[in-house]
Amino acid sequence: MKITYIVNQITQLGGIERVISMLSNYFVEKYGYEVRIVSLNTKETDECGFDFNPKITIKHCGYSPEEYTNRRLLNSRIREILKDEEERDTNVVVACHGNIADMIALNKKLFSGKVVFTEHSAWEYYTKARKIAQLLFYRKADKLVVLTEAAASIYRKYGLKNVEVIPNAVREAPKFKNAGHKTHELIAIGRLEEVKGYDNLIHAVNLIKNKLGDWKIVVYGTGSQEEELKKQIKTFGLEEYVKLAGPTNEVFEKLHDASGYLLTSRSEAFPMVVLESLACGTPVVSYAFPAIKEINKNGSILEAEPRNDYAAFGETVLRLIEDEKLRENLSERSLEEAKRYDIGEIAGQWKTLFEED
Repeated sequence: MKITYIVNQITQLGGIERVISMLSNYFVEKYGYEVRIVSLNTKETDECGFDFNPKITIKHCGYSPEEYTNRRLLNSRIREILKDEEERDTNVVVACHGNIADMIALNKKLFSGKVVFTEHSAWEYYTKARKIAQLLFYRKADKLVVLTEAAASIYRKYGLKNVEVIPNAVREAPKFKNAGHKTHELIAIGRLEEVKGYDNLIHAVNLIKNKLGDWKIVVYGTGSQEEELKKQIKTFGLEEYVKLAGPTNEVFEKLHDASGYLLTSRSEAFPMVVLESLACGTPVVSYAFPAIKEINKNGSILEAEPRNDYAAFGETVLRLIEDEKLRENLSERSLEEAKRYDIGEIAGQWKTLFEED
């Protein structure tokens, strides 16, 4: 079985890239698949943020960002890829972004194998025009893979019959020597962009700062909102409580040491880092997204409602830090919950999808 993933930038430290690396490695090592990754906007000299088995082929196309955002140019590039001799041999092509899926849908006749589109963002995140495009193009795939039943119900409501639900996977957390979860530190990890809602986090901390004592919040990531967030931290006088620590590729280590993970995003389809938190036994405080409600089967996550209400989020954070027994209980539940998303279980679902007629 030969699988080709087409992705924008495989070198990014993002959730999509993390999922591709985990699944690709598993497919190669456990199933003997041949996996090829076509990365549009990267060069051979760019370093990948995640480890890939040396048997996996990564083709860096070196296209400019303008070629990804210009639909005419992107269409031309996707046509070239689908007509490439190396792709003729592929059994399945997986499109990992909406723009790429659109162009593959337009050129599907050039490829004789199975076409799979994946959707990693929440429906509410998109503009009306983008939603219309998805409904037009996604129905042309052999399979559209979404992350939650809530997402599947939306596409099925609009008549798509090719929808399959396969959630993100998580690998077993590494074992560390220190005890973990004993620090008075809460963390967040992700791009410093508006959709991640770190401004909400800062507002929430400002409301509860007098009750935090020696607890600290550390945010790992980089992005366009970094300077604005630094200004907000300074304006509220939160330098003692909130730190922007830059990007990290030591996700499990940071989660293992922290006593809680905070998710204040405005929109999330299925946050990978929450699964990783569960695998580490790290309690999670999150706004109540549909995806979080699907993950939170046994009460392992503290949900703050209503969404984007930073006062409600702040109060939920206080519940966590003021109750050590609650933290211990959530940690135990988290480890149990993570088993449902074990890489072996999720990879098996992909194997069935790839190999079915």
